[in-house]
Amino acid sequence: MSQERRTLISLGRADGRFFLTGAGIGFGAELMARADAARATGGRPPTWRRYLAEGARQFRQAAERRSPVLRVEAEDGDAVDDVRAVLVANTSPYAYLGPWPLSPCPRASWQGHLEGFALTTLSVPRCTALMTRMLLAPRREHGGRAVRRFREQRTLTVTADAPFALHVDGEPLDRCRRVRFSSCARALALAL
Repeated sequence: MSQERRTLISLGRADGRFFLTGAGIGFGAELMARADAARATGGRPPTWRRYLAEGARQFRQAAERRSPVLRVEAEDGDAVDDVRAVLVANTSPYAYLGPWPLSPCPRASWQGHLEGFALTTLSVPRCTALMTRMLLAPRREHGGRAVRRFREQRTLTVTADAPFALHVDGEPLDRCRRVRFSSCARALALAL
């Protein structure tokens, strides 16, 4: 009889809602909400091709002007204003685009705290270049003028003047104007 081994991993939490892999605010959360609405009305399950098509359509419809302006504040007081989208990763990869891993925060790990990735623009050229680099080199940390990173955070707070879309592990939540992300160290035991 083999002996069962266990390992403890961290979870993320968006206010009272736990998540395993990641959470998002803004553009990605809007895509998740649209996919969920389509599924609720009897639509086909979304594929990565449909997500790409919807993302391109949203960009063409001036996502930059419609997105709420966000403020991200870390536990140490480090903050950034004029943010358009936020990803909070509890592990890497954050998601998959078909068979390809998408890793905006390649340092994120279930043994660490949360990693934040804030975009200060949703311009088509910058986002396309960033996404392409992330897909081609998923283990490399990518940045640029449009990116702000928050590493190994126990808490991150995002606020806005207008309600924003939010998802945890791909599940859309109610729109809100403030959310506090927190790291819950060693919160879940996995049997190996």
